[in-house]
Amino acid sequence: MCFAVAKAWQGLFIFIISNIYREHYFANVFLLRDELEGSIGYIFLAVMVVTSTQFGRKYLNPRQWKLIHKSAIYFLWAYPFSVYWWNLHYYENTEPIDYVFYWSGFLAFALRIAAWGKKRQQAAKRNVPEGSTPIVFKVLGGAIIAFGLFISASGLHWAKPVTAFLTSPKWSADLVLWLPFWPFEPYLSLFIIGLGAMLVTKARGLRWMARTDAARLTD
Repeated sequence: MCFAVAKAWQGLFIFIISNIYREHYFANVFLLRDELEGSIGYIFLAVMVVTSTQFGRKYLNPRQWKLIHKSAIYFLWAYPFSVYWWNLHYYENTEPIDYVFYWSGFLAFALRIAAWGKKRQQAAKRNVPEGSTPIVFKVLGGAIIAFGLFISASGLHWAKPVTAFLTSPKWSADLVLWLPFWPFEPYLSLFIIGLGAMLVTKARGLRWMARTDAARLTD
């Protein structure tokens, strides 16, 4: 609720600027994609506020409530994370606080990936006690995670060429105008780290378990 109050003030400020200083706002600030990203964030936030009250929750089952709030939290994380990623890895007027906010956001999601990997590993041990991750997957997954960490800190060197490559098709360049966050450069390092975590926690016995379950179903 405190976060919602703070964002309400920000929304009021944007409303004032866009109406009183319209020429400045639409010439220097307004971009359709930014407007879409911000609007979606405010919609998510409003829905979270309503469904955090007894009046709103009574219309949702626990699964629906969790889906709405988890989706909203991820989107509300993605927006400022991308802002500070661009501040560090594209623009030249970087401030020290940009590093603090970017790495805080990165650490938050990296810990989510680590928790997901630990959950996968625990589930594999429960289902297949004798199963273990093959050494090749551990080495490959570890190397991919290390590469993802390198990518997260070196965006200034690859952001422009990668963006140019990803937006070289006309359909991709058109998506940039209206699809939030496309083509997802700020999140590439996290995608890579997630792939590495998936390989590191891949159990040797999962294929055996699948065959065993199939055999049970046919008996």
